[in-house]
Amino acid sequence: FNSENVPRQITKTFLRILELFELMHIKLPKEIRKEIIISKAEDCNKISQALRLSEELFIEGDFKQTEKIILYNQLLGLPLAAYGAFHISENKGFKMSKGLLSERLGLWEDALKAYNDEIALNPKDELLSAGKLKCLSSLCQFDEMRKLAASKKDIVYETMANWRLYNDEGFKKSASQLEQLIETSTENKISSKSTKSSEITKNPDLKRKIQALYYNALYLATTGKYDDAEKLTSQIKEYLI
Repeated sequence: FNSENVPRQITKTFLRILELFELMHIKLPKEIRKEIIISKAEDCNKISQALRLSEELFIEGDFKQTEKIILYNQLLGLPLAAYGAFHISENKGFKMSKGLLSERLGLWEDALKAYNDEIALNPKDELLSAGKLKCLSSLCQFDEMRKLAASKKDIVYETMANWRLYNDEGFKKSASQLEQLIETSTENKISSKSTKSSEITKNPDLKRKIQALYYNALYLATTGKYDDAEKLTSQIKEYLI
């Protein structure tokens, strides 16, 4: 059960058995930690089960579970529960970016405002800038997104913005750098054969790699390199299917 090589169907069977343990109030074997079950449940898209165990750890004092609880509640359509978990953990001393919280809840305008306030206090924090870029993308504020991405040398977001702004010259200039970025980035270590499509939402490096591949494929297609573009789209499909 702890191994990464266990077939998904077998993992799902174990998760169902563990749910029966939960219903019958049978204590889990010490070898099976709740954190492991949460990870496996998330991989198998059993979000309710992952949420219950995260809440148990949260009640036991593990306030680092706050981000997971917020994400799970958002996936289950329970934003008020997510916000409640945040306030409880905040009262207990756990600090979390207001921008990140609003982003997790899909409140993009609130998240953008919060990120702007946090960036004013910590202008060198690259994670805050990355969060702001996500907000600008979700709010379709592509001109501002392009300027911020260019200032931060973020080729992926700059290429995205140029494409959405129909800036052909800017798109070709930034997109031409994507291939080198994909080859040299640590994200290139992520293999489609070793990941599941469910991991895309929780793995920013994987999501970023797919975005880079997608816009690189568009660039190749616009420059007439259709065979190369088709190879990239096939590679993207391996991640998504």
